Amino acid sequence: MTAEIVGGYISNSLAIMSDAAHMCTDLVSFLMSIFAVSEILGALASILFVWILTGILVYSAIRRIQYSDYEIDADVMLIVSGSSVAMNVVMGLVLHGCCPFGGSNKHHHSHGLHSHSGHSEPSNINIKAALIHVFGDLLQSIGVLISAYIIKYKPQYKIADPICTFIFSALVMCTTVSIMRDALVILMEGCPRDVNYVSVKSALQSIKGVRMAHSLHVWSLTLHKNALAVHLAVGKLHFLMKMLIKV
Repeated sequence: MTAEIVGGYISNSLAIMSDAAHMCTDLVSFLMSIFAVSEILGALASILFVWILTGILVYSAIRRIQYSDYEIDADVMLIVSGSSVAMNVVMGLVLHGCCPFGGSNKHHHSHGLHSHSGHSEPSNINIKAALIHVFGDLLQSIGVLISAYIIKYKPQYKIADPICTFIFSALVMCTTVSIMRDALVILMEGCPRDVNYVSVKSALQSIKGVRMAHSLHVWSLTLHKNALAVHLAVGKLHFLMKMLIKV
């Protein structure tokens, strides 16, 4: 990412710098997968920074199309984008070797406010998500590489650089909106998208010995950990331990 920022500055290519901005969003998503709720504010600040940077790049691209008063060093652009393609291929091969795409065993249970989950599935999901990000970066780098070739051999088509900036900026916004939404759900202690509130309440009320379930609250602690709090009205006390085990 740093190399692309430097290379984009040297070659005067907005496309390379917008590619670097997209890689920055990938970094934010990886950080959100690793750190807990205390790091969500930092992730939100990073996303806002990326949005501001993207807005500046789009503004610069519009001015370039309007005035065409810029020159691009196609050779440097070729070197940087080619290196980015190679790095993404290597990263993809490494992640593909680490990712078991077959089925995985899952173990999940919760007691009161605590949530425990198996580590294998979240790990596999993170690797698959990383593969998707690397594939997106690879396509973007290939697009920049093609633009560099066009500009090198057809300098009159240098408009390809700001056009790539528009495309990549749209990609950045699309990928960061979902990250921002997930982060806000965690901060607001909202119900996770993969949890059906009504189904959870019905399942609790269907347990033998439970007369009523109320004050149910399901929220996200992190991207991969949920918590649950509920008040259960029980019929007889001797059902209590068996009921807690089922819950």
